[in-house]
Formats: sequence, C-alpha cells, structure tokens
Amino acid sequence: MDKVEINNPLGFVPGEEWGYSNSGYIVLGYIIGEVSGVSYGRFLRDNIFEPLGMENTGYDVSSRILEHHAEGYASRFNRADYLHMSFAYAAGGLHSTVEDL
Repeated sequence: MDKVEINNPLGFVPGEEWGYSNSGYIVLGYIIGEVSGVSYGRFLRDNIFEPLGMENTGYDVSSRILEHHAEGYASRFNRADYLHMSFAYAAGGLHSTVEDL
C-alpha cells in the first residue's frame, strides 16, 4: 500500500470533544484482513461467531438470501431503498438474531 500524506488540521483539541466516524471501523476491517490473511467476514466467523455458538450471526453479503431477514422502512408504507452490504463493510455489515445476542 502506498504511503498517504494528510495535512488536514484536527477538527478540535483531542480530549476536549469527540466525533463519531465509520472510517475507523472500515480501516480496522482492512487491517484484520491483511494481518490475518483471511477476509474480514471469515475472520469474524472463525474467531468470534463460531466459538461463541452464534449460529445465526454473520457478516452480511448481498448475494446470500437470509431466511426471516427483516426489512427496513423509510416511512409507514414505503420500504427503505436497497443498500448493497459491501457499502457498510466493517462499519456495520453484520446480521444476527435476538437469541445470538
């Protein structure tokens, strides 16, 4: 990976404020994949979900149809727009059940 130089100033003094961003989770997912040598989803399955017996939890992929998958709604009568799960990646691309959690 090429070195990236960033010269943007901080948004605030560290420790005085906070700001949430999904970027850190995306970077973490990439690091997990690079260090482990397997995909982020496989790493989670092999090292977290399976050892804990979480049979209905996993990294969501759009090519798999999940039985009893809940659908979101944008309003009372309109389903939410389709979102390809690769967009969320390590910043929230998981599915689970109440029993597993």
